[in-house]
Amino acid sequence: MDYAAEISKQYARLLAETRKIYLEAADLWIRSCPDRWNESPDELRERMQLLHEGVVIKTYVTVSRADQRWSHFEKILASVLCQHLWGKVLEGRELRSAAGRLFADADRFEWSTLFRPFREWPPLRDYVSRLETVVIRMGHLIAKADGEIRPTELQALRTLEQALDELILPADPTPDTPPPTRKSSPTRTPTKSQKEEAQDARTARPTRTRASSHSQDEAASVKPNLEETLAELDSLVGLEQVKSEVRTLVNVIELRRRRQEMGLPAADLSLHMVFRGNPGTGKTTVARLVARIFAAMGILAKGHLIETDRSGLVAEYAGQTGPKTHQVIDQALDGVLFIDEAYALVASEGDDPYGAEALQALLKRMEDQRERLVVILAGYPRPLDELLRSNPGLRSRFTQHFTFEDFRPADLGRVFERLAERLHYTFGTDARIRLLQGFTWAYDHRDEHFGNGRYARNVLERAIRRLANRTAGQTPLTRELLTTFQPEDLVFPGVPDDWFQPADEVRVKVQCSHCHQAGEIPGTLLGRELTCPRCQKRFRSKWGEVKFEV
Repeated sequence: MDYAAEISKQYARLLAETRKIYLEAADLWIRSCPDRWNESPDELRERMQLLHEGVVIKTYVTVSRADQRWSHFEKILASVLCQHLWGKVLEGRELRSAAGRLFADADRFEWSTLFRPFREWPPLRDYVSRLETVVIRMGHLIAKADGEIRPTELQALRTLEQALDELILPADPTPDTPPPTRKSSPTRTPTKSQKEEAQDARTARPTRTRASSHSQDEAASVKPNLEETLAELDSLVGLEQVKSEVRTLVNVIELRRRRQEMGLPAADLSLHMVFRGNPGTGKTTVARLVARIFAAMGILAKGHLIETDRSGLVAEYAGQTGPKTHQVIDQALDGVLFIDEAYALVASEGDDPYGAEALQALLKRMEDQRERLVVILAGYPRPLDELLRSNPGLRSRFTQHFTFEDFRPADLGRVFERLAERLHYTFGTDARIRLLQGFTWAYDHRDEHFGNGRYARNVLERAIRRLANRTAGQTPLTRELLTTFQPEDLVFPGVPDDWFQPADEVRVKVQCSHCHQAGEIPGTLLGRELTCPRCQKRFRSKWGEVKFEV
């Protein structure tokens, strides 16, 4: 089978899987809530079919037009897409005309609408992982159809992944409200009112302010489960100190509640927090989970997260900062306001009346509505400490401090592996050892700008590009070739070549997952099943601390 036929077959399979997910979700929806909607089962299935069409169209257009060229292989995939949508093979002028309609339609679709049923209706959340995997694989197949992933295509893939990331944390569910109705097919030309409506939605958003729920005007009708949310926190890579401190805070809050129930005095407890840490250490992710934890404990009514920074609070002209700041705070009420790079809110030198105005408005609202608002200041450790020392009002209100340590080499390996697994990439022991050595060098030579989780993501993106170049033109193009990283695919800019040693020349310090006994193994055994010499139980250690042979 030639390359064009192979990628066409893979793309058709992914399109069919996407449709299957949406239609299976529709059937589950109908079975779970047979009397809830005013629509018939057929109408609900049709609506999910239309949402599926929107997803595959927007995925294709987002990636294929990123490099401003419509290549030969992208045309082949467009033909496969048209056949999937309309059951008709199109070529030449007909294909160009149909593609023009697809590109026009894609601009009016919002990711939040296309994925909304899976985010907001509990019965459908089991499909999130499948949908996320299929759409990401579809995006990467389109990007590497030409054998090379260009920087603009990588950026488009990041946009796609960010949209899918919203699926991981569900929005405030409102199961008594039906999903958005779409009376027209995604393949028809949008009306003027639809275009104006989409434009209004885009321009209405405050700068650098993003909510993690679909609507802050609707109260959450399903409270998050505390144990499930804490388990999700525990599943994060690294951050052991932060996890322990969050659980301690939960215990303190619970103890305070029990004392109040027994009529005992309870000291005032400020829940405003400071998240110190370098980029990519998971501050925003933990903030989302903290918001859900507070909702589960009844401290916050909604538990949503509003993320902003100076640009979202401070205006450019006199008289605008106050209203702008209050608007963002209003959105955050009953949830968490997360201010990234908080030290930029007020200039460290010179006169900054607008920043000072935003800060004073924030402090007043924190006091006036302390039962409805939790504020988290986040950013680099040293500038945050300087900000708190320079402002007694801030220092006295933020008593909960969390330090997000940089990811160690083994943690970076785990981040890389999780990201790779989401995209169905695999790698063997030799590649695993190379990753561990590269991450060790990067960790040992890091500064305050070290990217942590983002660094691991960058290594993965470079590996995907190199794999695409390595396999371009190879025939037959098998699934194993498309999904397996080799050591040469793993590049660490700035790391000396002589730093890397073969697996049989290094040893790795690992720990038994049962009794936690530490020991050293040859690099060739990393990732394989082992027997602990202490407890005699079998365990598999995928990562550890690399030690070079002397």
